[in-house]
Amino acid sequence: MENTYPFKVDFENLTFVAEIESSNLFSNYFPLFAKYQYEGNGYAWEGLIVQIIEKKNQELLNYISFDPEAGCFYAKCSNAEILNEVLQIIVPAFSNLEVLEDYIQNADRERIDD
Repeated sequence: MENTYPFKVDFENLTFVAEIESSNLFSNYFPLFAKYQYEGNGYAWEGLIVQIIEKKNQELLNYISFDPEAGCFYAKCSNAEILNEVLQIIVPAFSNLEVLEDYIQNADRERIDD
C-alpha cells in the first residue's frame, strides 16, 4: 500500500503511527472528534480503530498490540501480512473524513477511552 495517510508505517518494524498533535493531523481530525465530544487523542483513536477492525475482521486484533498516548497513536503488528490487512481496513476509513465520521457516529462510546 503506497498511501497510508494519516498513518506513518514502518514495514521493517511492523508498526504504524499517527502523530495526532502534528499540525496537519490535528487540524484535520481534532474538529471531527470534537464534534462528537471525543478528545481525539491516541486513546480515542485506539478505541475507534479497534471497533473498525472488529467490523471487518475481528481475528486481526489478536495480532496487534496498541500503545496509544495523549498525542500519538502507536500500534505494532505480529507480521507483515497482518500489518497489510490492518492498513487495508483503517487507511480507507481515516483517509476519508466522511467515512470516518460515520464510524465515529456509530461507535460504542463506552469502548472509547479518551
